[in-house]
Amino acid sequence: MKKFASEMLSLGGSALPPSRQSWAYIFPVAFALAYGVTFISCSSGKGSDGDIDSIANSVFVFGGDVYVAGQKHDPSQKKYVATIWKNGVSQYLDTTASGSSMATSVFVSQGDVYVAGIQALGNGPYMRGVVGLATIWKNGTPQQLLDHHRNAANSVFVDGVDVYVAGIFHDGKGSFSDIMKNGIPLYPITYSDSWYYDSIVGNSVYVANGDVYVAGAKFDPNQNMNSATVRKNGEIQFLGVENGDHHIASSTANSIFVSGENVYVVGNFNHISNHNYGALWINGTGHRITGSYSQEGNSIFVYGNDCYVAGEVRNPPTMSLGSSYATLWKNPEKPQYLDSYSEWARANSIFVSDNDVYVVGEEMGEEYTRSNEFRGRTSARLWKNGEMQELR
Repeated sequence: MKKFASEMLSLGGSALPPSRQSWAYIFPVAFALAYGVTFISCSSGKGSDGDIDSIANSVFVFGGDVYVAGQKHDPSQKKYVATIWKNGVSQYLDTTASGSSMATSVFVSQGDVYVAGIQALGNGPYMRGVVGLATIWKNGTPQQLLDHHRNAANSVFVDGVDVYVAGIFHDGKGSFSDIMKNGIPLYPITYSDSWYYDSIVGNSVYVANGDVYVAGAKFDPNQNMNSATVRKNGEIQFLGVENGDHHIASSTANSIFVSGENVYVVGNFNHISNHNYGALWINGTGHRITGSYSQEGNSIFVYGNDCYVAGEVRNPPTMSLGSSYATLWKNPEKPQYLDSYSEWARANSIFVSDNDVYVVGEEMGEEYTRSNEFRGRTSARLWKNGEMQELR
């Protein structure tokens, strides 16, 4: 691991402090928790999923089968529905609420398929980061984790008979948590006068050797900004960076993976210039992901001695302003841009199995414009070893 860290620096990964995007992007869940914000996506566009709006948020491979979790528009119900694809074929998940729903994460254990997600009251589409009824599906059967619409389930991990869900869980009685175990909040934080200072977001969960790791974000009073975090068994660590850059406005941790004694976290720094930089932390030490353009680090997977990161690169010189490439980094070296039909695509999740690299994400239709980032209609995407696969 020391060799890998030093290679990162030699590849141009300048060390930076903990940060990601502007406050509105760092804590979208907390925003929605306080103000009921819903982020929407609309318009038109075509891809391998035809005329149907869809998003792919998470991928998991088990027994040779490829599972993808996301959201898809159902014309018959006139709403957006949490969806699971198995080997490219979609199935809508049952819901207990009247509005739209979205699947954010999938995990398969002993043949059982667990999906985390959100249900809402409204029928419109919405992106990651909103809140609603935090929900877990087991083999398609939904279970609400809490009773009110101020929560989010962002990531699921199964360890033996225990089901862990990371997100934002507000009990309505004065406490937050970023993690649940078998439907019960773990390590709750009691908030004082301000939800802003005390709320915490869990974006990703990993369990190893009985230890529970949650990656996310929380306000750091020492740095006076929202900061990427890892909580291990409830103990919070604000993620720092070598040679701190005081021009960082905020940071967030989006995904976590534990391999042996090493804890890998990927996320983002937000510079005061409004440029985003992908960040990789190894055992708490952070480095900027290689590349000279704005980046997003969304998902991480470690396979053998190799570390894979999925995300996006924004505004590369060969494309127009406001465009982006769905991107894969390995170790992380020169970025590999994944096939797409349009000038806006992003990679949301990665999984490696039998030396095959699976990435899922979304691609925007032609009517995407810089003036409204969520204006274009998206199509779910699955790439295997860099080549686009069909989702239907």
